[in-house]
Amino acid sequence: MSAAVDQGRAHYTDRVVNLLITNISRDPVLVTSATLHSALYEGAADWKPTRTGGTRVAAGSTVSLPAELPPAQCSAGQQAEAATHRITVTMDSERSGLSTVEVRASDPHNVLSRNHSEDCLAQAAASVAELRIDQTLKVLPGSGSAVVGIAVEPSGGKDSMVIESFGTTTLLDEDGKHAWPRDLRVHGTDPASRLNLHIVPMRCDQHALAEDKLGTRIPVSIAAGRWHGVLRLNAGHEFDRAVYSFITEACAAAGQTG
Repeated sequence: MSAAVDQGRAHYTDRVVNLLITNISRDPVLVTSATLHSALYEGAADWKPTRTGGTRVAAGSTVSLPAELPPAQCSAGQQAEAATHRITVTMDSERSGLSTVEVRASDPHNVLSRNHSEDCLAQAAASVAELRIDQTLKVLPGSGSAVVGIAVEPSGGKDSMVIESFGTTTLLDEDGKHAWPRDLRVHGTDPASRLNLHIVPMRCDQHALAEDKLGTRIPVSIAAGRWHGVLRLNAGHEFDRAVYSFITEACAAAGQTG
């Protein structure tokens, strides 16, 4: 066996990674369990078989097994880039029977270090305040724009963070007439407040809506404690539907649907 870790775009916001198990032997094997171990995380990430008995991997083939990451170990002194990762695989074959092996897992796209940094940034930010997107949009009649409301709910703690900027997505752009908030320092003891993002469609082709994965996840650049990076705010399906409806109607009104 050889092993690697990767992540598809559809799983960027749900903390699910793919355990890539390659059968480098001459015989097919039945993989019954696979577990990822990393110093970056507390506990292990287990693949949970959807079929009784496991999954068959032909000789020379690779199978992708989804596993949800456990909580990040943010107090670890080890640098994320230097951490080692291992995957334990239990398998059954006609030649050798049932066996368990542990192999070093490569991470060519730095999936685990990226998720670790995002998880720790999210923890540091949450210790200061929660950022929560309104489920509905305030559509401004006749303007082709709408307003995304974001509630800022401080935790009451002693820490602070800086909301440096909000980013565009494949679907949403900044309304040039109303600049988005930038460089806002938030203290855990601040009163609750609200931010408004005036948005316009980034693009109007129907393919963008049909294939959307991250277009409604608004990125925000944050510095909190020793962590700095970008978090994607996920408001949920109701907000997604409101965005899709707004883009469809705004593009149709501008005669730009296609």
